[in-house]
Amino acid sequence: HLVITSMHTNSALESIVRLRDLGLEPYLIAGAMSGVVAQRLVRRNCPECSEPFEVGPIVRRDLVRSGLLNEDEVSLMRQGRGCDACRGSGFQGRIGIYEVMPVAESTRTLISQEASTDEIRTDAMAHGMVTLSQYAGFLLRGGQTTPAEVRRLLGLR
Repeated sequence: HLVITSMHTNSALESIVRLRDLGLEPYLIAGAMSGVVAQRLVRRNCPECSEPFEVGPIVRRDLVRSGLLNEDEVSLMRQGRGCDACRGSGFQGRIGIYEVMPVAESTRTLISQEASTDEIRTDAMAHGMVTLSQYAGFLLRGGQTTPAEVRRLLGLR
């Protein structure tokens, strides 16, 4: 049976912790999960007026230190200046930032053994997990959203 459900956690990994807290046995969690997706929404740059802009030194430092972007990529940032299409806001709609955690056999074993979240994260990353930060960096490099939106989402400063 395919069951898709929703729960409120800050990350895909925290869903395992939440299910444990709800009293589910770890072996049941491990056997039932094939993957977990966490999502957040950020405002999307207006495609009509989005333009390159100079990122300030503090924001530049934070983006690089957090691992979202490397120094060369920070110069690719874009933001909307405001136009009739976006009613002067510089944004038009929202776009999702996703964290995708596949649950491989080794991940199931760790969940069943009640391993720490760090151990499960390490294993999931080895099997292709994409974090919110990684996806946010992807959207920044593509000019889809602004550093301010990503910093707000990820709690950077």
